Amino acid sequence: MITGTPTAPIDGNYTVTVEGKTPDSGKEVNTSNDGKITVTEPEAPKSPDWGNGSGKPGETVVIPNDGGPVPDGTTVETDGPGKVTIDENGNVVVDIDKDAKPGDKIVVIVKDKDGNEIDKIEVTVTDPDKQPEADKPNWGDGSVKPGETVVIPNDGGKVPGDAKVTVEGPGKAQIDKDGNLVITADPNAKPGDKITVTVTDKDGNVLDTSTITVAGKTAPKSGTGKLSYTGATVGGLAAAATMLTAAGAFLVSRKRRED
Repeated sequence: MITGTPTAPIDGNYTVTVEGKTPDSGKEVNTSNDGKITVTEPEAPKSPDWGNGSGKPGETVVIPNDGGPVPDGTTVETDGPGKVTIDENGNVVVDIDKDAKPGDKIVVIVKDKDGNEIDKIEVTVTDPDKQPEADKPNWGDGSVKPGETVVIPNDGGKVPGDAKVTVEGPGKAQIDKDGNLVITADPNAKPGDKITVTVTDKDGNVLDTSTITVAGKTAPKSGTGKLSYTGATVGGLAAAATMLTAAGAFLVSRKRRED
């Protein structure tokens, strides 16, 4: 069997010589596939591939290479408030200028040694004081009866210590020490009324908005959207317990009379 990777043009006929084997040597030479050799195009190397990124003024953003190896002689060209290099691991390292403004873009063009563009990268400058969406606190919507209180837990990020609460509607709201949103409906609130609670940071940026619906005797079913929470009062539970106790006493008394 003859195996190997010949170096030759794709088209053409080729002669393969088996060293030490001649037609009159008396030794048989077996061929596979009738001795046909197929020459194929070598697979093109995978190009480097970097994604886009973002960062605050003065920060360093490291963007990893998710593609092929970076060719020797690769260069970078930069347009925008920052400096760019490619480190020894093939990462694109972007140093954002300290005086860069939110919304500015740093455009990076990566080229091979012949000046051909390999990839284009954009790094967006973000607001240093604005909390990322993924880190924001998140409260759901809910329902509450007039005069009652509902507690809605925070399922998101940490609540800033200087967060402010604004309420629109028949109720009051505050954030407790555990980050829960505590809403109390006014006693004269009517079923169907809405209590809208908006939580903002120190600069007035909205962190989250929670809508509480005032319910009647039966709290409304949750709709699509945020998960709803329904509050309950101690008075309501005590009343229910009293009714159950009275019913039990009545049944015992009746049984004794029948006996």
